[in-house]
Amino acid sequence: MRIVDADDHGCFATNSAIEMAHRDSQVAALVAESFRILTAGIAAAITRGQTLGEIRDDSEAETLALGVLTTMQGLRVLGRTTPPAARSDLHKVVHQALTLLT
Repeated sequence: MRIVDADDHGCFATNSAIEMAHRDSQVAALVAESFRILTAGIAAAITRGQTLGEIRDDSEAETLALGVLTTMQGLRVLGRTTPPAARSDLHKVVHQALTLLT
């Protein structure tokens, strides 16, 4: 799977969180709600995977979801700041994150 940002603007929620959330309570609330919705969706998918035996069930789905979201957001930032030649390390991070789920 590849997230493509042809215009190189990045993720609006991530950019807002990094640049504005600590200065503007309304932005902080919107970012928090966006991340809450994302985490809930990821947790629902993880719960389904746990039920099917595809994802480890020794951790709470919400905790795993927060880890996935945190990794995704970190990868978004690093993907924009890491030179293309060095991005192979980011693929290792994705692989490591997936091993935490199984």
